[in-house]
Amino acid sequence: MVVDQVCHTPVQAAIAAKVFAGRTRRCGMTSTIEVYDPATAALPAVPPGHGAPEEIVDPVAWLVAMDLPWHEAAHLAGH
Repeated sequence: MVVDQVCHTPVQAAIAAKVFAGRTRRCGMTSTIEVYDPATAALPAVPPGHGAPEEIVDPVAWLVAMDLPWHEAAHLAGH
């Protein structure tokens, strides 16, 4: 399994998917919004103080604002 802890943009996710395709059975991405503060994410309710279990995070359904300036340094500095 590959664990990607530096995926910050849709472009980086696409690159990781291409690089690891056929080389690993599973590729996971960690993010503080899903792991540490599920109350601020578009997820079902999780008790306070608990991380979101993998079963409730559906990355395919996760909305990504493709119109954000993902390649601009000022935008990336805020992430």
